[in-house]
Amino acid sequence: MRAIVLILASIATGFAAENTQALFKELATNGTPGARRDELVAKLSACTFSEVGTLAVQAICKSQAGYIYNTMTRKPWLEDGCPESERIRYAAGAIWHAVTERAEAGSLSEPLARLSLEDRPEGERMFYLNALFYRHYDQRAKAALERLAHDEAQPPEIGVKAAEILVQKADANAYMHALIEACDRIKDALPRSERFRFATERLAGKISAESKKMILNYGFAQLTHIDDGEAGRGYFLAMHLGSIIGIKPIRDGQGAFAPDQRLQQYQGEHGLKDSFFQDTVNNAQEWWRKNKKDYVQQG
Repeated sequence: MRAIVLILASIATGFAAENTQALFKELATNGTPGARRDELVAKLSACTFSEVGTLAVQAICKSQAGYIYNTMTRKPWLEDGCPESERIRYAAGAIWHAVTERAEAGSLSEPLARLSLEDRPEGERMFYLNALFYRHYDQRAKAALERLAHDEAQPPEIGVKAAEILVQKADANAYMHALIEACDRIKDALPRSERFRFATERLAGKISAESKKMILNYGFAQLTHIDDGEAGRGYFLAMHLGSIIGIKPIRDGQGAFAPDQRLQQYQGEHGLKDSFFQDTVNNAQEWWRKNKKDYVQQG
């Protein structure tokens, strides 16, 4: 009898999965009427993460959002002006939001980490990693993230994102070296410096002296790589490194190392001249030349 019950349950589960996939296919088909798509959003939003999570992400990642929708109704899939591809994206996004909002804290950490490891399009994997980063991380995701951060065969952005989550959510001191190694796998200097900056934000005052040295040595090396000496490339990185050091801005509202933006020499016809941004970089570089001896790394 128990065997029969299990067989029937298995059949029911398989039927439910096929039915869910059919409904999602209808939702993601061009030309599905708005009213019907709205019904599908309501029906699929009642499903579990395991039933619709990956289907929603596949639909979301097939197009880029650009349409500005009515914030009163919050149903762009019903608006005539919304392109069809974005109607599908927004409908799938509403389903994702509803399903993940119901999940208990931490319950999606392991499933999201597992999905980010799978052989899927990079955009989908990044979606799962971002979901971990912004809401669903707990220590059950750590092992998978460590694999991604250390695996040189992974796409560089995947490795960096995994390392960033570990630095920001687990232990910045324990994973700083992994983050730097992952960033080094990004070949282009400017994207590499930006990803490193994003990954080390909000760490001032929260890291060990050795981690601070690692950030400054690597960060100033990146600043040198991207500085063209004219256009102020590296302006944001320079200010970020100043915040890690603890440099006080010259005026409230400005960043570390930035000169006084009120000075006439920096005023251009359409805003601040490039020289303002370049002088910020120059100030940071000059500080490092004078002080880097105090930040020699051990080993």
